[in-house]
Amino acid sequence: AQFRQVGYLWRSAHLHAHTAPELSRTFTRELLLHAEREGIVLPQRLLQRVCCQCCSVLVPGLNCTATQRRFRDGRQHDAESSAC
Repeated sequence: AQFRQVGYLWRSAHLHAHTAPELSRTFTRELLLHAEREGIVLPQRLLQRVCCQCCSVLVPGLNCTATQRRFRDGRQHDAESSAC
């Protein structure tokens, strides 16, 4: 049930990121608080898609820019940044 709530909050935050950013931030804050309260370790991939300062869901082209760097050994690294 705990993971179901985390999934619901994440989907809701992502769905409303474009149309209702403040509602999206509220869902994201609730998600982070719930995970902390319940001791749920969130995946790094999810945490990389949330702004640490304002709890916005980062959507490339909407509220952040995404760049892709290629290392010499062929690996790729995605970096996202937001202007809060």
